[in-house]
Amino acid sequence: KEVAVKITDLRAAPSGQKVDCVDQQARASLLNEVGVLRRLGAQPHCVAFHDALFEGCLSYVVMERCDMTLACALESAPTLTERTLMRMFREVLQGLRSIHALRVVHRDIKPDNIMCCGEERTIKLCDFGLAAVLPSRNGELTGGMHGTPSFMSPEMLWGNGYGPRTDVWSVGVMAYVFLCGHFPYQALELMDSTPQAVRMAARATLVGTPAPTFQPAASLGAAAPRISPTAIAFLRSLLERDATLRPSAADALRLQWLASPTDPQRSEESLRPMLDAAKCVGAFSLRAPRKHHRRDSVDAMLASLQERHRGSPQPIGSSAGLDAGEVPAAEGSEASKRHAEPSLVSTCEPSSPCSRRAMASWSSD
Repeated sequence: KEVAVKITDLRAAPSGQKVDCVDQQARASLLNEVGVLRRLGAQPHCVAFHDALFEGCLSYVVMERCDMTLACALESAPTLTERTLMRMFREVLQGLRSIHALRVVHRDIKPDNIMCCGEERTIKLCDFGLAAVLPSRNGELTGGMHGTPSFMSPEMLWGNGYGPRTDVWSVGVMAYVFLCGHFPYQALELMDSTPQAVRMAARATLVGTPAPTFQPAASLGAAAPRISPTAIAFLRSLLERDATLRPSAADALRLQWLASPTDPQRSEESLRPMLDAAKCVGAFSLRAPRKHHRRDSVDAMLASLQERHRGSPQPIGSSAGLDAGEVPAAEGSEASKRHAEPSLVSTCEPSSPCSRRAMASWSSD
């Protein structure tokens, strides 16, 4: 059975410490992610977790193999219309409905964290490194900003208490970018800035600028396709700034744009211009570029471990994998994401029989 293995280098950054010293913050974040994945179990629209192991300074998280990134799936779809996006967002929200029922908040919903699996290209939420568990069913999380600034909710940006509806806002931003070709707030497109500058721009935008236009990017001109009224209503609902008025994932699935397969208002115009515009404003690949020397370092450590065959790795989360008195962090940090190197995830190959069948599935409800 083919799987994907996320390999994380847990060594602390060089700062006078021993090179093999484990970064405890990264380790705690990894333990948190594994704990969340175990909690989720088997969910139709979440990447399936198989196992997690430590060996030396490396960790291995073994997961379901997903065949295609969301960007690749959209690019390879034979047609890209509202119908295509409806199917995609329906499955994204179904995934969120499942994890929210288990009191898990993803906190980093964005195109890069959605994969497609199998011949039908089933949507799978992935990368739960920043996910957290609510203290109670109606509880809230507080403290710090987590995720990618362009997709953060107002309550997250302002440091207020937040819950599952912060993920729904992020879905709204995704839908807006794919349907309109630009971010709902212009300052959120400043992805060349430092993270601190982007956060400041996001805060200022959510307070000091007009509401989103809900219109295609002006740069598209006459090439802009028509957006249906029900799609715009869907965007307005998910991008409600007041979290108490924003729908839950379950409620969002009942909105007309997703719930009515024969909606007469639905546009059948191609959204290719919107996808191209979305790529230009930074909707995909928003992570900081990986340092090549870190990848080389991981490869060298893997080769060394393979040569030495030093016994069996320790299961993550077992008593052998925890220091005495150590308690997994309740919330993940971004530390472990610095060195994460997923492998065994295939790229888009539209010429393959599997991909040809998958492309057809993207065009049907």
